[in-house]
Amino acid sequence: MDAMQYGHTEVLELLRSNGADSAAASKFVGMICHAAANNDSGTVLRLIEENSVDVNSADYDQRTGLHVAAALGYTDVVRTLLYKNADISLVDRWGQTAKDGAYGQCVSLLSDPVDRSKPEILAKGTKRTKKNEVVPVEVEELNAATKELLDAAAQGELKTIMALAKRGGNCACMDYDRRTPLHLAATGGHLQVLRFLVGQKGVSVNCTDRFGSSPLQDAAKHGFESCSKFLLSHGATAMDQRSGFTLCDSAAKADLSKLKELQLRGVDLATSDYDGRTALHLAAVEGHVKEVEWLLAQPGVKDSINAVDCMQQTPYDAALASDKGTETRTLIANAGGISWEKLMEGVATESLDEVAPFSKAVHVSKSQQVSTSDEYTPVSLVQQ
Repeated sequence: MDAMQYGHTEVLELLRSNGADSAAASKFVGMICHAAANNDSGTVLRLIEENSVDVNSADYDQRTGLHVAAALGYTDVVRTLLYKNADISLVDRWGQTAKDGAYGQCVSLLSDPVDRSKPEILAKGTKRTKKNEVVPVEVEELNAATKELLDAAAQGELKTIMALAKRGGNCACMDYDRRTPLHLAATGGHLQVLRFLVGQKGVSVNCTDRFGSSPLQDAAKHGFESCSKFLLSHGATAMDQRSGFTLCDSAAKADLSKLKELQLRGVDLATSDYDGRTALHLAAVEGHVKEVEWLLAQPGVKDSINAVDCMQQTPYDAALASDKGTETRTLIANAGGISWEKLMEGVATESLDEVAPFSKAVHVSKSQQVSTSDEYTPVSLVQQ
């Protein structure tokens, strides 16, 4: 798996010659998604062309590399996948195509007519990326409203953020480094801003910037204990693409022995993947009672029982939405698991409710979010 992920074709051929089966879909479906989540078009191309990985490989939530890259706004990866004939009609567990959850310019890339020509970045040639290398992202120009919202989050200006949200501002927006308002508020230790942001539609408490840092990590790094505790109590958890994927894949397959092995290796069982999904989410949605019982008996998992994924779902929500989840939902509820909607109760003050009351969790397509007029008037001027 490592040989495939990092493009070591010579090592891969040696493994194949000794009986390794790179075509085993259950082993390698995550490779495309990992590379897509890392904005690594070079590895994506190698996996497809040199390692015979299916461009439409999907993970345990039926999310393909195209789903992941589009949701993160990674245009170069999306162009690469389209060039290799990725199927834009495939839907994930929630019935969404890649376009439905796309961010920024990826919306237009996935709209008819779809351009499947060779991307400029591939025409120039791709270089092999090193493990843990930070890959630059294509910078999209930020509109005035986005800039003001990000600045307000960084400065802890709650009233400005509330006013922008009321005017249709996107609280899940990102800057050129994929830093969200949640990241900036956590970095600045602005607890009241965090309280407002976590319940807004489209906002994922478990998201990472291009440096791999989450809001929880930022708050902890800068010593803001109250912010860290708040985020942990409202769905934040440790994030790691590789161990998170392996945990979720094992839970989805009801592979309890693998979960126990990972625990013995020191892996935090509450670690989430690139979508904020944990092993408990997958065991719950697939109705694996024995695995849910075992996970809930582990201290780390019990402490993160209400981890929130990118669809604003807790493990309880995941079980509730599944026709297989009747028993697992009961187990999670008895252990203290609740819905995202319930988790958000009480985080807003009376004034916040007046601006943007919390509503039932729903994933809002980036293409459906309110756009801002070219004749934008900064909230700071309106309030003067």
